[in-house]
Amino acid sequence: MALQRTHLLRLAWKGGLFIFFLSLAVISPQFLVVPFTYKIWFFRVYHLLWIVVVGMLVRALFPRKNRNIASGKVFSHYYKEHTTLNTLNRKELSAKLRDYTRTSNRGAIMAAAFWAAILLIVTILSFSGIMDRSGLFLFVLFAYFLDEFCISVLCPFRYWLIKNRCCNVCRIHNWGSIMVFFVLVLIPSFWTYSVVFLAFLIFVQWEYLHCLHPERFYELCNANLMCKNCKTKAGRCAHESYHS
Repeated sequence: MALQRTHLLRLAWKGGLFIFFLSLAVISPQFLVVPFTYKIWFFRVYHLLWIVVVGMLVRALFPRKNRNIASGKVFSHYYKEHTTLNTLNRKELSAKLRDYTRTSNRGAIMAAAFWAAILLIVTILSFSGIMDRSGLFLFVLFAYFLDEFCISVLCPFRYWLIKNRCCNVCRIHNWGSIMVFFVLVLIPSFWTYSVVFLAFLIFVQWEYLHCLHPERFYELCNANLMCKNCKTKAGRCAHESYHS
């Protein structure tokens, strides 16, 4: 319950942040620039935001700093061998893992195609001059809110594309960073490029370790992903586990 309350508070905070800056943009696009460029001693607000975002992204890269199994399951630290490994023969288990991985990869490809289509539209709007930098920042803020919305309320990727049970077993959980920040490549700057680079590193790390250790993503292999062993209650379960 405490974690669910935390997610709801984050949802309210991120939603309020987006609405606030959207309101400024509606009044005047210049009003959106002022808060980001406001000077505090030797820094501007966007420098401080960069430090916060970079700290958040770097934290996700290290298993000891990553305390959430939904994003940390890719590391050995969160892997607990399931007892079924002793009852199933290796051939049968390999077949189940292969089928599960193939199905989840298919869902991941559909999710990637869906988000790529959205990014393509944003890119076209940017290059055509319809969406300026203020619009791109608003898109990032909206995606930042949407990321929490998917965890706390309703995740279209989970229900219609990936079709996984909850956030803890999500195939694309750590794609969130690259999904949120990728459009910043349309704003040439060290500050934006460095954020996109770190987000891309998280994505590459996730995919590389998934390729090496798909068993860490499968509850029939990783007991920590089973409903009865869940300690975080991350996201809303779409259905009960068949293996619990």
